[in-house]
Amino acid sequence: MKKLILIVLYILSYYSYAEVNTKVYNNYIVLYIPEIAPYSKLIKQQDIYTTINYMDAMRFVDGKVVIKSNSDGLMIFSEIEQYKTIQFYDYVKGLFIWNINNKPFTQIKLTLNKDENIIESSSLNSFNFHYRYNYDELKRLVMSMGEGMTTKAKIEFFYTNNNLLKSIYYKTNVSTRPNNRKIDFIYDDDNKLKETIQTHYSDENNSKIDKTITCSFSDYNEYGDWTKGHCIKDGNIDLGAITRKLEY
Repeated sequence: MKKLILIVLYILSYYSYAEVNTKVYNNYIVLYIPEIAPYSKLIKQQDIYTTINYMDAMRFVDGKVVIKSNSDGLMIFSEIEQYKTIQFYDYVKGLFIWNINNKPFTQIKLTLNKDENIIESSSLNSFNFHYRYNYDELKRLVMSMGEGMTTKAKIEFFYTNNNLLKSIYYKTNVSTRPNNRKIDFIYDDDNKLKETIQTHYSDENNSKIDKTITCSFSDYNEYGDWTKGHCIKDGNIDLGAITRKLEY
């Protein structure tokens, strides 16, 4: 249970805008990860399979994940099979409903601005969760900050040519060692996501590297979305593979 909670908190607190509108891309950043955001055509459903342990790569959840989106491309449903968790996103009511083992776990209030971007998320019960999201003049997400459980975190997002160039994650107020990390996003000549390089640091000043995770993406379909991925640790340790089945 603790591992599952950490997975969801990390995702909610954490990338190319490609050819899909900014609102959809922001939605994937806030609610999941940008690596699976659509490239040129809105995706109705994604079935994602991975052999990578989440605690190794901190991005993809091991096993099968199903994600569904509405006609505007915004996420409305996600299911993590291994942890028996289902999440519903209702933008009319402004609610994120989180169930585990077919039982209610918590509800999180979602506050949206006039551009339909999420600007705040906060738990409606005793579960400690509260995050805020800031956007720039181009309506791109540039910062998220808040707290969940015993962790306070801030993430900054940097762009070039309207692509997410990197994100830097700062984690504070934790009893264990610092857990800062940086993710660099690399694209091919057609602006498709080619690779991510995730650097974990073992000190507050980000001067000592703890580990590096590199994930490569390939087998792009007719709409420019990758369907296969693979991750390694520290240049030579195989972490596993990712496949995506997409419905438009």
